[in-house]
Formats: sequence, structure tokens, C-alpha cells
Amino acid sequence: SFLVNYFRGSPKPEKSAAEEITDWPKITDEDFAALLAEEAADRSSWTEVKNEKNVKVWKNKIQGSVYPVKAIFTLPNVTADVAYELMHNAQLRTEWDKFYVEYGVLGRADDINEYLYQAMKGPPGISGRDFCLYRGTRCNLQDKVFLLVFKNSSHPERPATDKFVRAQCIRSGYVIRPSPDDAQSCQMFVISQNDVKGALPKWLINI
Repeated sequence: SFLVNYFRGSPKPEKSAAEEITDWPKITDEDFAALLAEEAADRSSWTEVKNEKNVKVWKNKIQGSVYPVKAIFTLPNVTADVAYELMHNAQLRTEWDKFYVEYGVLGRADDINEYLYQAMKGPPGISGRDFCLYRGTRCNLQDKVFLLVFKNSSHPERPATDKFVRAQCIRSGYVIRPSPDDAQSCQMFVISQNDVKGALPKWLINI
């Protein structure tokens, strides 16, 4: 199929000694089910912070916790399989997403589960952040529904350094599916709850 051939041409990460690690936390079927439940859940108790034609964003302030954010993006004239590849492929991601200064796969657990390193620059006067993540993927090729789940991790090839503040992923994931009324466009649901650590100005914390 087009999708299989399209992905077959994607660059593969090189093998490394880190692939021999056997105690990495595994993303389970329950994690993917939880992501779909978050997508379908009622958002009436969440605070809507953005409502534009192709972008809707909500946040949910939780007492004593880093609050989660949900968003739905509509991508006109971008099919779900292409959107998935743009989000999943590390080489393509750094070509279009200039937010990251580094984005790469550190090692593979199997054909679809891998470890990911992300480093991003901060606003002027604020230190950049980096993440070590475990990424799991589930693809329904028939319906063109793609799930990406991320968990916090550590990796011997990317220890924390003074160059970035090491942030923590509490929960994060994407659901990419065709738009209900246009198969040539897609919608992307995002949930993100990250502890960015370190000191941040109040104006940035309250965004």
C-alpha cells in the first residue's frame, strides 16, 4: 500500500549498545486505551483557553499538580498518514519544527517502541529544556488512526547536563485521525502534562 511504501522509505535509527537494556518501562495496551479515553472524555470541566477555526485548547488546573493541557488541531489538506509521518519521523520533525534544537531516536525496543531524546530552546532569558522519553506507537492502517504515547525515561546516552534543564513527562500523547467530513484532511488530538522543572517567571507558568 501507499502507506507501507511511504514508511518503508523512512530513515531507521542506527543500532547502539543501549538497545541491550531490558528493563525499560513498557508502554502497554492500557496506555493506548487511556489516551483514547482522554480524547473522548467530556471537557466541560476544563477551561477553554483558545478557540480558533483550526485550533482548540483547554487546560485543567489541578491543585498541587502540574496541570494538563488538551488540544485539537485541524490540518486542512493534510491526510492522517502524512501528519503521522511528520510527527513521528525524527528527521522530518527537525526540518519543519524549529522549536527543537535536537530530536532523535536513541534506541529501539522493537519495531514500534523506541526511546526518544528531545531538546528545545527556551524563551529569551530562560534555560532550554530536554526530555528523555519512551515512545510507543499504534497504527490502524485501515481507518488511518494513529496513536503515539510518551512516558518519562532515562537513557545512558543522554544523561542530564548543565546545558538544559531536564524536564519530566507526566503524560503525553497524540491521536491522529481523518477529519469527520474530509478524508483528505485530519484532526490531531494532543494531551500534554509536563513538569518543566527549574525556576520560571509567573507570566510563563500562568499561560
